[in-house]
Amino acid sequence: MRIAIVEDHSLTRTGIRSSLNEQQDISVVGEAETGVAGLKLLQKTKPDLAIVDIGSPDIDGIEVVQRFRNALSPESDVSTRFKYLDKINYILASESSKNFFNVID
Repeated sequence: MRIAIVEDHSLTRTGIRSSLNEQQDISVVGEAETGVAGLKLLQKTKPDLAIVDIGSPDIDGIEVVQRFRNALSPESDVSTRFKYLDKINYILASESSKNFFNVID
């Protein structure tokens, strides 16, 4: 699974990346610390999953995902996955990594 991380806090981003890199079959395809940079990252890499902070300083994560979805063609494989994932799972930052990996499985 190819994962992109959009998170403005460096320490949080590092922790997420470290946890992901310990997992088999998961690769981090890129990181961004702002919503604008995150949108560019998603458009460039088209990851299987994006971990997006909803509190980005320039544009919030919800807007990032909406803009990304709107830019995709309806036939796109990525667009299909986003439609399938319309029920969004929210994970609190304080939750354990075990719970996190249960959600993305």
